[in-house]
Amino acid sequence: MKIPLKYQSSEYDCVPTSFLNALNFLFDRKEIPPEVIKAIMLYSLDTFNRFGEVGKGGTTGFAIGFICEWLNYYNETKGFNIECERVDGTEADFEKNKHLVSWLKDGGVVLARVFQPRMYHYILITHIDEDSVYAFDPYFRKRKFDNPEIEIIQGDSLTNRRIMKKWFNSYKEQDYSLSIKDERVCVLMRRIE
Repeated sequence: MKIPLKYQSSEYDCVPTSFLNALNFLFDRKEIPPEVIKAIMLYSLDTFNRFGEVGKGGTTGFAIGFICEWLNYYNETKGFNIECERVDGTEADFEKNKHLVSWLKDGGVVLARVFQPRMYHYILITHIDEDSVYAFDPYFRKRKFDNPEIEIIQGDSLTNRRIMKKWFNSYKEQDYSLSIKDERVCVLMRRIE
């Protein structure tokens, strides 16, 4: 049974929530091993804020890469049918890198690091069309955006944002864009048989 995607529990857990949402998007609940959930939670929230408070800086890129590689290794050793791939910088471009688009069109998902005014944030891209990127943002919000390039979608348990593709793929530091070249990070995840 597929279950609805979830919202994060704090201001900081967008990465583990998005990884778990990717699993919920790709697999039935009974297919997800508890060991996988434990590993994602264990390796996330590995930073400190400026006051030394654990986890309040979110999750590092190193930890995200480690989770991705851990999932690939878990597939090799335990036969959990998942494949992950991390792309950074100019490779994380939905216009130039057709691999990202084909990954989504083949039923995969993409965890994407997007710019937010206070800090970077991770969302789960679930599908794409000619004009828009559709995502599940784990940060709960009811209020509409003032920006017509970003729309809240209600009543769908797998998608809650529609972002115009040109805006999303922009190299500018603007809300819900992939941002400047050196800050772009995407993790591609798909079910393999």
